[in-house]
Amino acid sequence: MRSFSLKISTLFLTMSLVLAIVSVTPILAQTSQANLKVSPELKNFDNMVLQSRQEMRKYCAIVQELIKQEDTQKQAKGLEHILQSTALWENVQQNFQSQPPAEYQQDEKFGSRLDAIHQGMQNMENHLADGKYQKALKVCGATCALFVKMHEENNLVYAADRLFHLRKMAKQMINKEHDSGLPAIKGMTGDLLNLRNNVLVAPCPAPDNEKQCEKYQAALKNLSTQLDDLAINVVNNDRVAAEAILKNLVSAINLAYGIAL
Repeated sequence: MRSFSLKISTLFLTMSLVLAIVSVTPILAQTSQANLKVSPELKNFDNMVLQSRQEMRKYCAIVQELIKQEDTQKQAKGLEHILQSTALWENVQQNFQSQPPAEYQQDEKFGSRLDAIHQGMQNMENHLADGKYQKALKVCGATCALFVKMHEENNLVYAADRLFHLRKMAKQMINKEHDSGLPAIKGMTGDLLNLRNNVLVAPCPAPDNEKQCEKYQAALKNLSTQLDDLAINVVNNDRVAAEAILKNLVSAINLAYGIAL
């Protein structure tokens, strides 16, 4: 009898591992192009885009602070960041609008994508100058999504983009739990973990910088542990423990996102 139980247990474990491998395989397939050699033009393009996005991210962080409390000095600083971001983006357009990197050669929307991002930056500047902080933040999120869409529709995998999706769902879950309680987010937990898995199998955002990779991976491991704990607490209806994790979840994602970007 004991031998029979052992065989059943072994069979169950084997089936579980097979299912796990099958479920991860599509994700690995999505990231296979990350291992291919990219063109020098793409590296240059990504570098220039990164500089502009980093300035834009500083702007977005300031806008979030202004929503909580107005501050003319912070408002002026935010304008500086978005103006710098726009100037850097115009440099991207000047260099690549008519001559995209090889990885974007088949993208008929490439030029219009760059224009749309530029328009988003101008809208961000205008809303902040007018003191319309909520609108400024909304446009910030929409413009960030344009970067993600540009990459994903051209089959390019970046950790920051996948963290963007993860953060978006985390915010939705936090709001839903706040309004309707723990049962309302049970059905979203599996999707959140799948988005986490997508992040885990994305390549390190700084493959040529060992220290940066280690820093990113440490942040990702910490985030992953928090998400595992969240799932366990949600399944077991432990609202106190789940809410303690949800309270700091966006900060944990932002830490990894900041390093990835």
